Amino acid sequence: MPQKTLADTLAARETVYVNCAHPMCGRSTKLDIQALIDRLGPDHGSMHQDLVGRFGCLKCSRWPPP
Repeated sequence: MPQKTLADTLAARETVYVNCAHPMCGRSTKLDIQALIDRLGPDHGSMHQDLVGRFGCLKCSRWPPP
């Protein structure tokens, strides 16, 4: 089980952002934790290593992230 889950993050009212890795873009977007729970489940990890690779950038169309 991950050290910190999406349910833990939601309960703590924490904010999580994802940033585009493209050097010419760098867009930052606030994640909807409840939507992630609906999609991935409450026991899914919420740390970087748990979420990296699950997002693409809508601004520059970079997918998948490095």
